[in-house]
Amino acid sequence: MIRRLATHRPALLVAVLLALPLVPSGCQKGDGVVTGEVVIDADVDRGSFVLYSFATNALLEEGGAPIVTADPSAHSGWDIAASRWVLATNSGTSKASGSQSRGALLAVEGTTEEWALLADYDGFCSDHVAVDSTENTGGLGCDSRTPTVDAGYIADTLDDPDGAGPFPTLSFNASLAFWFQYDFTTHEVEPFGNVYVVETAEGRCVKVQFTDYYDVEGGGGQIAFDWEFLDE
Repeated sequence: MIRRLATHRPALLVAVLLALPLVPSGCQKGDGVVTGEVVIDADVDRGSFVLYSFATNALLEEGGAPIVTADPSAHSGWDIAASRWVLATNSGTSKASGSQSRGALLAVEGTTEEWALLADYDGFCSDHVAVDSTENTGGLGCDSRTPTVDAGYIADTLDDPDGAGPFPTLSFNASLAFWFQYDFTTHEVEPFGNVYVVETAEGRCVKVQFTDYYDVEGGGGQIAFDWEFLDE
């Protein structure tokens, strides 16, 4: 399921109740405000993904319902795969046949106190090349730290996506793993407001900012974001 929301206020801190160790499963939302024009319902079983396309601004469907799969590489035509808070791109170990994506990169750092401005980033697709690694692999274990800008596209790899365990090995994008801060003491989650660049399966690129993980009722797995295509 995908929704479009009209809201312009920064995300607020949310309190998280942990049903399993290191797995955010619910919260009580501040005042019910969710930022981000697009919201993906990624509240699926652990290890399963829903598949989103920038070209259609929709989740891939089959038989009138969103595709939910443990193997995104078996499906073509998607750009971001989402499983709860875990994000993958159509690259590397997640790559589907015919995909031209080289992955994603962190282009502009934000902080929980001051988000980067998506509208201000005016890079070109041709500005970016592929590189081998990223320092932005903290996932859930990222309290008291901030991410760093990547030198180029990071392809998907097989690993533990939260960086803290226990978690099954998944194919995911390590740069996109660091889109929020999680405090193990207060159990609060807040997006960094980073600006990422994602190369699509068609070889185009977009700038994207992930802005929330919860809906207005506090349900988890609702990944909200804003995005725009970049010029070649």
